[in-house]
Amino acid sequence: QLAKQEPSKAAKFRIHAVMHLPGDRVLDLGTADAAPGITIKLERIREFPFPTSIAFARADAFTIPNKAEGGSFPVTPTTPGGFDFRNTGITVEVDVTPTAGALVLGGQVTHRSCESFGRMPGELFAPIATTGISENGETKEVILSENKVLQPQFSVAETPFLAAATAGQPCQVPVRMAFGQTIMELTSTPLD
Repeated sequence: QLAKQEPSKAAKFRIHAVMHLPGDRVLDLGTADAAPGITIKLERIREFPFPTSIAFARADAFTIPNKAEGGSFPVTPTTPGGFDFRNTGITVEVDVTPTAGALVLGGQVTHRSCESFGRMPGELFAPIATTGISENGETKEVILSENKVLQPQFSVAETPFLAAATAGQPCQVPVRMAFGQTIMELTSTPLD
C-alpha cells in the first residue's frame, strides 16, 4: 500500500532532532532545513583544548634556603606551548530522500567525549624535588613541583543509521553514545 503512494514533491524538508539521555533528560539538537539528498548537520559541541607542544621545566636553583635566611626557590615546571582542539559533544549528520509513502532519513550520529586524563611519561615530566631541612633539623626531600603534563583521553561513538519515517511524525532511532545505548528522535516535515 505504501509503495503505491507518490513520493513527496517538497523542495525542502525541516528536520528536527531530539536526543533522549539517561535520567529522563532530553537534549534538543535543533532544527534545520534541507533539500532532498543534501546532508545537514545538527550539533551540540564545544572545543576542547589540549597541548601539542611544551616548554621544559626550568630552575635557577633547586635548593631551599635555610629557614633563618629566608628567600625563594624559582622553579618553572613543564608548561604547555601550542594547543590543538577537538570538538566534544554530539553531531548528527542527516539527509532526506523522499520515497513512495515515506521519507528515508540516512546519516550518522557521532558522540565524542573526554573520558579522563593521562599523565605523560618520561624523565622530563617527573616531579621536581630538592633537599631541605625540616623543623627538627633532618634532611628531607621536598617536592617543588609535581611537573605534571596531562593529556585528554577521548572516547568516540559513531552510529550510522537509515530510517523510514512518515512525514511530520517522530521516528525513534537507536544510537550508541559514549555512555551507552539511547534513542534519537528525528522528525522530518515537508515544506511547501
